[in-house]
Amino acid sequence: MVTARPDSKQKDGFVNLAEYLNHNEWTVAYACAYMDSPEARQVQFRTGSDDDLKVWLNGQLVLGKNIGRYAVKDQDIVPVSLKSGSNEILLKVCNRTGSWGFYMRITNEAGQPYKDLRISDSR
Repeated sequence: MVTARPDSKQKDGFVNLAEYLNHNEWTVAYACAYMDSPEARQVQFRTGSDDDLKVWLNGQLVLGKNIGRYAVKDQDIVPVSLKSGSNEILLKVCNRTGSWGFYMRITNEAGQPYKDLRISDSR
């Protein structure tokens, strides 16, 4: 298991998986985080991926993209419901060829982040 944070050289939040997992063709990586929400609420998951992407929230598939593409911030926007307390977010990113990585943001409908959500890599 590798703990990855957004690349310090890239200030827009892109997680460059090639930096952490070696650059491999036709490879799969999973990213998991736990988010604490003080209340139940509607949010948006705003993602971008290079290449294929699946996203689960609390064990439920909320996004699936089987596509070869470059990652762009906010390529996919999915409304989801957070529960009060801990929420598990799991991403699966598949690399076909070339670079690979992802963006993941949690926002309101206007694209603004919440100030009271806390994210960690463990429960």
